[in-house]
Amino acid sequence: IVVISAIASQAGIDKLKEVHGEVDIHVGAIDAEISATGMIIPGIGDAGDRQFGTLDEIPDLLPSAASPAGGSASKRKRPTA
Repeated sequence: IVVISAIASQAGIDKLKEVHGEVDIHVGAIDAEISATGMIIPGIGDAGDRQFGTLDEIPDLLPSAASPAGGSASKRKRPTA
């Protein structure tokens, strides 16, 4: 398996290596910072959410107090402004 990505966070790359160390990863740019909801900062906005119509959901990928072993694949509603 090969992952080719225009942009990624270091945390995302580290997690992918941890879970699937055999995957070959090629990234154009690595952003060091992610938001509390796991979005890359500065990133490219919600391009994937707009494309796939998931603007109202955020994947829970980050470790949290409720899940000390790591995030889950559950979805939660995006906070409204």
